[in-house]
Amino acid sequence: GSTGITYTTQVGFYTRIGNLITVSINLVLSSKGSSTGVAAISGLPSAASATNVIYILNGYLLGMTSFPTSTTIPMGLILASSSTIDIYGYLGPTAGTITQFADTNFAAASTIRFNGFYRV
Repeated sequence: GSTGITYTTQVGFYTRIGNLITVSINLVLSSKGSSTGVAAISGLPSAASATNVIYILNGYLLGMTSFPTSTTIPMGLILASSSTIDIYGYLGPTAGTITQFADTNFAAASTIRFNGFYRV
């Protein structure tokens, strides 16, 4: 959700060449607000292709709370026909699971960065 979220940095860029979009997102929160639920970034320039594909973006997260483990690798997933990046973490080789982040994983000054591409 977006209730009460404020940012010290809110920047995003994209380039579209044919049916391929490359995105770069940099967000730094100054307040995570009061919304609850799963973490996602909406408003991509176009919806992903309707084919049954999941696009994975490289992620970087800093200043998190209740971060699942020290070996968590952040990633953004864009599902088919979606214009939203769902924020997940791969919980490393020991646990071997993928978990979607929620409001409880973020702090007031969390940094969220994603880079990657998807097909439209």
